[in-house]
Amino acid sequence: MNVLDVLRKSKSPVDVSILVEKLKVNKTTVYRQVEKLLKNNLIIELEFGDGKKRYELKDENHHHHLICNRCGRLEDIKLNEEIIIKDISNKTNFKIESHSLEFFGLCVNCK
Repeated sequence: MNVLDVLRKSKSPVDVSILVEKLKVNKTTVYRQVEKLLKNNLIIELEFGDGKKRYELKDENHHHHLICNRCGRLEDIKLNEEIIIKDISNKTNFKIESHSLEFFGLCVNCK
């Protein structure tokens, strides 16, 4: 439950090192808890191309992320996915079952 509490309070996805720091427990304990939460479909795992896995709560408010290439700032962004997915499916005749979409660039402080 402690991992869930940290993720609930976080404004962006967090990696294991942040969970270890906040919970003051060893990495093995955190990894075990993260695996259980993933298995029970309570959290999702994200990877933004930097080799670091991050985690956030799985909720009904599906969203995507803006990632700053310079400072690493993460920001949530919500899109009207129903229209986008329908448009892609119609144009390609491809049945979309799931997706992942991130945007990389410079945040307001770095541009």
